[in-house]
Amino acid sequence: MNQIDIFQNHFKAFFPEIFFVVAIMCILLYAVIYNPSARHRYPILINLTGWLGIQTLFIVILLLVNWNICQPHATVVAFHNVLITDDFSFVVKTIVALSALASVLISLDNLRNQKMYSYEYTILILFSTLSMLLITSSYDLISMYLAIELQSLSFYVLAAFRRDNEFSTEAGLKYFILGALSSGLLLFGESIIYGLTGITNFEELTKLFSCATSQNACSYTPVTSADGSALPWDSVSLFQQSHDSTLIVQVGLIFLLVAFLFKISAVPFHMWAPDVYEGAPTSVTAFFAITPKIAILALLLRLCLYTFYDFIELWQQPIAICSILSMFIGTFGAINQTKIKRLFAYSSIAHIGYMLLGLATGTIEAVESLLIYIIVYIFMIINVFAVILATPRHEVHPHFASAAQTPSLAREQVAANSSFRSSIAPWGSIYKMAPNAGFAEAGHRHLKASYPLWNPLSDSAFSDLPSLKPLPKEGGARIVTPTMAPAFGGTRVSGSNMNDGHKMKLPGTKRDTSLKYISDLRFLAEANPILAATLVAIFFSNAGIPPLAGFYGKLNVFLAAVEESMYFLALMGILCSVIGAFYSIRLVKIIYFHSSRGQDEWTQHEQISKQNAIVLGFTFFFTLFFFFFADPAFIFTLTHSAALSLCL
Repeated sequence: MNQIDIFQNHFKAFFPEIFFVVAIMCILLYAVIYNPSARHRYPILINLTGWLGIQTLFIVILLLVNWNICQPHATVVAFHNVLITDDFSFVVKTIVALSALASVLISLDNLRNQKMYSYEYTILILFSTLSMLLITSSYDLISMYLAIELQSLSFYVLAAFRRDNEFSTEAGLKYFILGALSSGLLLFGESIIYGLTGITNFEELTKLFSCATSQNACSYTPVTSADGSALPWDSVSLFQQSHDSTLIVQVGLIFLLVAFLFKISAVPFHMWAPDVYEGAPTSVTAFFAITPKIAILALLLRLCLYTFYDFIELWQQPIAICSILSMFIGTFGAINQTKIKRLFAYSSIAHIGYMLLGLATGTIEAVESLLIYIIVYIFMIINVFAVILATPRHEVHPHFASAAQTPSLAREQVAANSSFRSSIAPWGSIYKMAPNAGFAEAGHRHLKASYPLWNPLSDSAFSDLPSLKPLPKEGGARIVTPTMAPAFGGTRVSGSNMNDGHKMKLPGTKRDTSLKYISDLRFLAEANPILAATLVAIFFSNAGIPPLAGFYGKLNVFLAAVEESMYFLALMGILCSVIGAFYSIRLVKIIYFHSSRGQDEWTQHEQISKQNAIVLGFTFFFTLFFFFFADPAFIFTLTHSAALSLCL
């Protein structure tokens, strides 16, 4: 092949990846040169590099769409048969790029709140996204391994990104150890296959295994080397040199399956996921939950349904068993959780079980249903983590004042707080402090502050300072002074008997954290009803309640299993879906029926950024009105063409 053909076919087909590499290098060089600059006073670049990364991902998506429009249904095997682009890789790479863009978009404010100012965060996200694009296009065992290792190295650093946090360090160490184990298993399986066949290309392995398992006599000659020349051997003589050649290949395939199941945290190789999800920073957890599993699942689909399809009797049953175990353990594990990130770790394990159910079916319809399920899952999990990342919880040590000083000092404190005006939620919220029963002492009125609902059409979210009712001047009153720190879960405060009228305890140290416990969601319905309704719709969709998107995702997977007479597998999926509805409805109960009234807490919500609001609105609209897109089925048509390009 001459240089003109290489440019017309190879470089054009993979121009999005080439542009992505160049853009990452430019962003990295810019940050390395500009960040330590004393002339510019050592600027913090996380916000700038974040937006540059978002623009880069957006351009990559445009380039992918442009190639698909200019070359519809084109299949290009490039760079000596190590990479492939087709309809299947186009759909998966577009999903990966969109999910990575959304992950960076919803995490910018959280990074600033958590004081994670290192620009390397965005660079690592971009490198891992590039690796996922290459994993999706991998058409050779060597390119597959290199792309997976690039992804893994980025993830290890991201998991331990907060070096000053022992939980993040522990998460990174666990991820590294178990990730290295899975990489070793992957490399060992590849070595077995290559040692027996002398081939690493997926297409050539497919032809070889097809002849080896065929009942009819067949010869195999078009095995190509790296320089494109044919190698003079055929499958019959090659496999007859070893008495148990097919069995050895099956052993290599088993090692590959175990490695991939480790990567996607499927049961029984899921032990790392809850600890890593909990220990990693919340923005990193969001990225882990949203993006990485897509590329590995796409590669697993290509291997099982194309390269090793002739060994379907070998891999179908283990995949089905892992699917059932993942659904059950993920569902029951999520029921007992009290921490948000661990709950969604087990929830992601359960979702992996549903995806493996589609893979175990092994048909074109199953691939189509699996891609639809991935799309629905991505939109749901993006919405959930957009809410979590947009609602930081501020822990503030309370401070108290005497009854004689409280009214004036409280007003001064409220007026002096610069973040108070910007912390009013733009969807309309009522903020109040309701003292508990211990505050209701005889002859004393309660200190309250309330706001009217904010008009979203108005230019201002702030009308007046809260009206603080005066307290009696008698000493010994049990009072509390509010701290107007922007908070979602509220600032937990408590009262104290103070007879000393000339002293006031100054505020303690404030520590910004993300939502940690499920019980922190009990303030959402009062603080921001719109966000609460959005999150409830997502939880109902996660439970598979019609007509939301989650119902259609699960329905297509179950129908694909039923069409292949895999009734037991479909029944187990339906049973786990019913059981899983328990923890979804439990979250709804916490949001709406675990009222924060009667507790000595401030209920306050930080203003949601524009980018988070856009992501929340789009994902909520998709989840709620997915049935409008079902017929005519643009998504179904797109996924069907992708399934055809993979399986035919």
